[in-house]
Amino acid sequence: MSQISGGQRPAERLKENSIFIKKRLPSCIFVSYLLLIMEKEIRIRGRIITPTDLELIRHRLHTEGHLGRTHLSQTLCRLWDFRQANGAYREIACRDLLRQLEQRGLIVLPALLKKPSRKPGYRNHTVLPQTFDTSPLQGRFDHFAVPTIELVSRTAKEKFYNGLIGAYHYLGYGQGTGEQLKYVIALEARPLAAIGFLAAAWRVACRDQFIGWDDQARRKNLALVVNNHRFLILPWVNITNGLPIKQVYLYPRDLNFHQRCQTI
Repeated sequence: MSQISGGQRPAERLKENSIFIKKRLPSCIFVSYLLLIMEKEIRIRGRIITPTDLELIRHRLHTEGHLGRTHLSQTLCRLWDFRQANGAYREIACRDLLRQLEQRGLIVLPALLKKPSRKPGYRNHTVLPQTFDTSPLQGRFDHFAVPTIELVSRTAKEKFYNGLIGAYHYLGYGQGTGEQLKYVIALEARPLAAIGFLAAAWRVACRDQFIGWDDQARRKNLALVVNNHRFLILPWVNITNGLPIKQVYLYPRDLNFHQRCQTI
C-alpha cells in the first residue's frame, strides 16, 4: 500500500480524521460519515451492516453491554432474524461480526465476563479407547459385508471420530465453525475411514470461477455447497478391488437432509 504525505498510510490518516470529526458530530451522523468515506460496503459474515444496524448495536451496547457479548449476539440474532440455512441462529458468526466491527474502530465491546478457556496456541485434545483394534484389515472388498456409513455428529460416537482424525489425519483435529457433519465408515464393526464436512467458505476464487456465479448468485446458493473438511482412510486398511469410500460421494441427498438437522 502506497504512503501519503507525512509518511502516513491511508488507514492511519482515516483514523486520525475520524477521531477529530467524532468529537464534533453526534454519534448517528458520525457513523454515517464513516460509512460514506469507506471505499467498500461493510459486509461481514454475509450481512451488510447499515448505519441503522450500527446505531442499534451501539444502543444495545450502552443499555445491555454489562450482560455480556453472548447476550448481545443472541439479541441481535433475534432482532435481525440472523439464521443459518437450517434455521438455527448464527450466534457464533454474530460474535465474530461484532469483533470485526470493533477491529475497524466502529464499536467498543465490553470486557469478557470470563476468561476464554482456550489460550493462544491451544490445540484440541482427542483420545481413542485403550482397547481400540489397529490390527491389519485386508482382503478383497467383495469378501466382506456391505460397509456402514454413520452420521456421528452430536452423538456419543462423535468423540471417537475426533480421536481418529486427531491420531491419524496429517492435519490433526480442529473444531470447525458453522454447520458440520461427521461420518464414520465401518466394515464389519471395524472403522475403515472418517470423513467430515463443513459449511462452505464465503469466498474461494478458484471455486467461484469454476462455478461461474456472481456475488448475488453466490450469496443465494452458498448454503447448497459443502466443504470436505477432513477425509481419512485408516492406515491399517488394505482392501483391494474397490474400497467403498466412493459410496460417501453417492450420498448428496442425505447430506442435504443431515445439514438441515445440525444446529451449531
